[in-house]
Amino acid sequence: MQSSNDAPWYATSGADAPAGREGWPSEVVPADLEATPRGRRLSDLLARTECADERELARIAFDTLCPRGQDLRDAVERGWDAHGDGLAAVSPDVRFLDRTLRTWDGRADVGSEGMTVLFHLRRVTDLPWPVPGATLAASQMRAYLEDLAKVAATMRACYADDVPDPLRVPWGMIHFLERGGRRFPLAGGTIEIPALLMAHAKSEGGRDRMTSDGLVPCVAGSSFVHGHLLEREGRPGIVRDWAVTPVGQIDPAWWPRSPHVVDQTELYARGQWAPLRLSRQEVEMTLCPHAGRADHEHPARTTLRLRRP
Repeated sequence: MQSSNDAPWYATSGADAPAGREGWPSEVVPADLEATPRGRRLSDLLARTECADERELARIAFDTLCPRGQDLRDAVERGWDAHGDGLAAVSPDVRFLDRTLRTWDGRADVGSEGMTVLFHLRRVTDLPWPVPGATLAASQMRAYLEDLAKVAATMRACYADDVPDPLRVPWGMIHFLERGGRRFPLAGGTIEIPALLMAHAKSEGGRDRMTSDGLVPCVAGSSFVHGHLLEREGRPGIVRDWAVTPVGQIDPAWWPRSPHVVDQTELYARGQWAPLRLSRQEVEMTLCPHAGRADHEHPARTTLRLRRP
């Protein structure tokens, strides 16, 4: 699975990390490359996948879970349990945003209101990301609630004219990709809140740039998502591949009316990808779909015939 800029030994199901490191030349990938939060999530998903198929591979490729966000959510919950009786009363806006974050499922889906709250919180807070299992201290809980008051003010200023309740803003409303004169709401993590599926704006000091009206127009992220499925069905073996490039293959300035300006963007926004044509026969079938139909039973299957040197 290629989507998270991590070393091959983190991105291959069943790979043994030490052996994987030794099998790659240093000019290809450094042996001391450690896993990012995305790499650890990818390794975990692949390790729990016993028999992958196209659907399972796509589920992994388009995973939107944000481990850092989960850790913060859980640390806040434990902070309430430990220090809630000693905290001052908060405004209805802060209470609502706190409840939104604490009940968030940890995913950066287009309909997620919790992801929107977390994104704004990370822009104003000085609190560090908690480690897994941590509990926010009393002073950190007070700072967290003060930061939520700032978030409430920002969201009311930015979204009051766009939605009935400016504190309930779906992630896909502010997090999107514009291409071909259209706006595509996108799921996915950001620079500060990473997920396997990524889509983020330009960086400002390590944080995502947000427009003055609270929008996050994406320009980067998982710009290429590619899954390989190796099947050993006797000899020769089978390779099946799928991929998607969110920005497509066509520059709108060159060919603005081409359907390929947005076709891959549409797939990516729906959490889908397309089979790759790896053999001459598959490419010819794409160009002339009626030729040799009886001999072409699977559109995303290629036979490997290995020769000895």
